[in-house]
Amino acid sequence: MFRVAFHIALALSAISGSLGAASHRKSAKVCNGRAELCSRPYGNTTFLGSHYSWFVSNDPFATARSQEVDIPSQLDLGVRVLQSQGLEKDGELHFCHSSCVCRILFDGGLVGADYLSQVKTFLDANPNEVLTLLFINRVEGPSLTDLWKPAFDNSGLTPFIYVPPHQPMKRSEWPTLGELIDSGKRVIVFMDTGADGSVDFILPELPMLWEPPTDPTDPSFPCSVHSIDGPLSTEDHLSMLNHNLDINLFNAILMGDRENASTTNGITSILADANGCAPLAGGVAPNFVMLDWVNSTMFVAFQAALALSAISGALGAALPSKRATVCNGHAQLCAKPYGNTTFLGSHDSAFFSENPLALARDQEVDIPSQLNLGVRFLQSQAHECVVVAIWMSLFKVLMETALTGMTGSYISVIPVRLPRSGGLLIRMTDSIFVFFHLCTTGCDLFDGGLVVDYLSQVKTFLDANPNEVLTLLFTNPEGLSLTDMWKPAFDNSGVTPFTYVPPHQPMKRFEWPTLGELIDSGKRVIVFMDAGADGSVDFILPEFTMASLWEPPFDSTDPSFPCSVDRIQGPLSTEDHLSMLNHNLDINLFDTGVLISDPGDAPTTNSVASILADAFGCQSLAGGVAPNFVMLDYVNLGQGMAAVDMLNGI
Repeated sequence: MFRVAFHIALALSAISGSLGAASHRKSAKVCNGRAELCSRPYGNTTFLGSHYSWFVSNDPFATARSQEVDIPSQLDLGVRVLQSQGLEKDGELHFCHSSCVCRILFDGGLVGADYLSQVKTFLDANPNEVLTLLFINRVEGPSLTDLWKPAFDNSGLTPFIYVPPHQPMKRSEWPTLGELIDSGKRVIVFMDTGADGSVDFILPELPMLWEPPTDPTDPSFPCSVHSIDGPLSTEDHLSMLNHNLDINLFNAILMGDRENASTTNGITSILADANGCAPLAGGVAPNFVMLDWVNSTMFVAFQAALALSAISGALGAALPSKRATVCNGHAQLCAKPYGNTTFLGSHDSAFFSENPLALARDQEVDIPSQLNLGVRFLQSQAHECVVVAIWMSLFKVLMETALTGMTGSYISVIPVRLPRSGGLLIRMTDSIFVFFHLCTTGCDLFDGGLVVDYLSQVKTFLDANPNEVLTLLFTNPEGLSLTDMWKPAFDNSGVTPFTYVPPHQPMKRFEWPTLGELIDSGKRVIVFMDAGADGSVDFILPEFTMASLWEPPFDSTDPSFPCSVDRIQGPLSTEDHLSMLNHNLDINLFDTGVLISDPGDAPTTNSVASILADAFGCQSLAGGVAPNFVMLDYVNLGQGMAAVDMLNGI
């Protein structure tokens, strides 16, 4: 049985987060199974939860049951939120479903003797785990000091329980998992009603945690704020998914839907529910994913890793208005800030060839084909391309050709067009012509053609696809002039009117507009440049400083893609920058030190497993969120778009 739900919870934790939130001391321990979770604030972590965790039975006729496996088994499956309902029976505290009298409902047994003691046993055996207990209190009258606290005391659980410094606690104010573990206070207890402060560790739920509707019968789980209290906004509350589907038995009684549990607890259903609630939670992932039948998950676990970029974001950031249009192929992306969206990228996009002997190539298919595959981030490199006229006597003829606008003349062995304008012919002497080309290192290795022709293909795509946002990243190693060379190419291709100019620089990750806003404004092309972006052309943004994008190492020959911050500049933290995966694997040609791309392993390198592992390895450096750009060689090979969709929660 695959533990998909647990891995989904880890994925939500791995890529949800608060941009700009105060950083916490990183613990050296492994916390809730992951070292990287030790530095994660409790309020920015997602936990797998068990709905009515104590109502356990294998009897299909026990209609009030919600689980099939006992508490130790649930905890072994990765459950870290246990929820149940307490009632009084014979002067003692029992966990029962609505009533402890009617056996057809459910009597789960004594709290102190059974339930909490099992939690204590787990904590003793697992010193690096943080747990949350959610209680529905159906005991009439004052009960915290008379019934609830004795149950905790007698089970030995009280010393483990965290008491916050003040109430209500904003989502961003909770300590990290590492801090909770180091303090020994690693159990958080919430109660829906009756938490009157008489027992300091039993916290009132709704002033700090909001819930969507309970007992849903609609498998699409439409989201709204159903239960909330107190002065805090929904964005400052913790949040929970009540992702437990009921059926209406004989149109009279609601009961858990065991038959469809494998689908309900699957990756697609859980992520869709989380994505639907994201706008109400300030764009971040839910803290608790509550399931019936936590043992019933039938999908491959690893495919859930890092899948919720779509709902990671900045706590307290203004919620974007939801757009009615489809954006980059998906309606749900219209409300996504550009800074919280993941795009498929093409490394050295202009250097394509089907010839396996073209060792300097990095792609097999042309720009239109790359865009049709879902690429929305095109990277390339530009140089001056110098052409020497072999026959000096041709100079006059060539000049006449240029002045009349004719094309097709040849200099040396390179076909050259000599138009009168357009940034193609940069300058010339008596025997040298200099053109603006896309080339890898030098045009003698691979000449990808004129920059203006490349941009014209981008313009053709934009005209045919009005609801698409594109990003262009140019490497400018020679620091070629923006005003003399780059801007004319943009102007003459017709791309300039589409380019976005930010209101200020640097732009923090959460300050970017949504995809819907970019599309509605018509400014749906973002242009970055690694060097020479001096501000003389306002839409060409410096990549590392004012444009706020950091990169891990490039030209990796290690298929595990170890992550570190290789290139970054400017005043912003890595968490406030956009981020990119240089997920393109090279090989060392005959151990000569010459690195070339590796098409043979591209299907593996570009697989979902490899891309998500790379993203997971970098997430701690990016503030716990998914990368913005996944840059690949040979984008037509592997599963690049599938991985990006998962990172976007689609």
